[in-house]
Amino acid sequence: MSEQENVTSLTPAFAAALHQRSAQAMNIQAEFGRKLVEVNRHWFEQIQIESSQCWDVLWKASAATSLTDKAKIFQDYLRDFTKRATDDASYMMENARALGEIETRIFAPSGRAASDAAATPAEPS
Repeated sequence: MSEQENVTSLTPAFAAALHQRSAQAMNIQAEFGRKLVEVNRHWFEQIQIESSQCWDVLWKASAATSLTDKAKIFQDYLRDFTKRATDDASYMMENARALGEIETRIFAPSGRAASDAAATPAEPS
């Protein structure tokens, strides 16, 4: 009978801990989802920018009359493309780190995850 009383007395504590952890997991998943939406929005904007740049280069190159003008147009495009690719790689690495940090908070002890979230600076939008 003593064991059953022990289990019965632990049930409210277990239920409270389970409720707290599930609430924490839902909050972390919501934050993860918000970050994914932000990242997707960024990449859609980058696709539009890249598409516009390509059409612009094609239009300028078809309008250029000399070979040197066409070469300069393509050189300028490649210079800008390289810069955008470098920026994209940096953005990708920053967001991979940020998403990883959000995801690892699921496995942190419940008190620590909340304090880590409060200590993490918000990224500019």
